[in-house]
Amino acid sequence: MTVTAEHKSRILTLDIVRGVAVMGILAMNIVGFAMIPQAYLNPLAYGVETSADLASWAFSFVFIDGKMRGLFSFLFGASMLLVIQLAEKSGDSPKRVTFARQLWLLLFGMIHYYLIWYGDILIGYALIGMAAWLFRDKEPRALVRWGIALVLVQLLVMGGSAAYGHMLSAEIASGNASPEKLKEWAEFSRDMAVP
Repeated sequence: MTVTAEHKSRILTLDIVRGVAVMGILAMNIVGFAMIPQAYLNPLAYGVETSADLASWAFSFVFIDGKMRGLFSFLFGASMLLVIQLAEKSGDSPKRVTFARQLWLLLFGMIHYYLIWYGDILIGYALIGMAAWLFRDKEPRALVRWGIALVLVQLLVMGGSAAYGHMLSAEIASGNASPEKLKEWAEFSRDMAVP
């Protein structure tokens, strides 16, 4: 039995971990395929039947959601660095190879988004992959600082959204809400289903 050159160039461990991550992402996306979009973050939006439904959602939310996407993102970054190293070894332009790869990914993402499913993530990966080019030579300490800063920004944005929802809810409950606030509450409720 002979081993092909393509098989030799694959890192099987990365392929296995990538497969696990993709299956985890599929497990979460099934909610989006089967239910209304709001049910992905809010199980009350679709209407849970039993405590087992809520437990299943909570298990997925705690142990799968974000973790598999994060693992897949980690692998995306690792493969990006491998592509850069291979381009450098072969004498090709790492920048050209990287951006060509991201543009193809962007094209496939747009086809997927517009023709198949609104929940596409490939567009985001392509755009982040282009921005990641700027970080390819950064020291680990600098990357950790950037990572912490970006997580804090996300925490502030999500916390601000939650605080806004609570503030808006209290204003609506008081019975003295303006027509503008009622409209904002209707939009907020539409996006979150059952806040």
